[in-house]
Amino acid sequence: MVTARGYVSGVYSSQDPGIDDMQAAAVAKTPGFTVPEAIWFAHWDNRATLSDGTLVWPPRDRDKQYQAPHNRTVGGITLNIDGDLAGGPLMPTSAPT
Repeated sequence: MVTARGYVSGVYSSQDPGIDDMQAAAVAKTPGFTVPEAIWFAHWDNRATLSDGTLVWPPRDRDKQYQAPHNRTVGGITLNIDGDLAGGPLMPTSAPT
């Protein structure tokens, strides 16, 4: 139903245990488990890369929160934000009907 409406199935979770558990279920082909098409995971290793690890999702299907919240000043305004890297889908593949 999700993909039929033009959306991509995805999950946001921390690397450990959420993504690790889904990875294990995907590799084991656990009955009843549907592998999401994309993942957005929190792994605060301060490495702005999507190529790390041996996940079943290729980098084009991954988004990563690699840096914990920190202060960043842009244009004289300071915000407390995290560091993210997007390689995966961020919006519907087509307009919902």
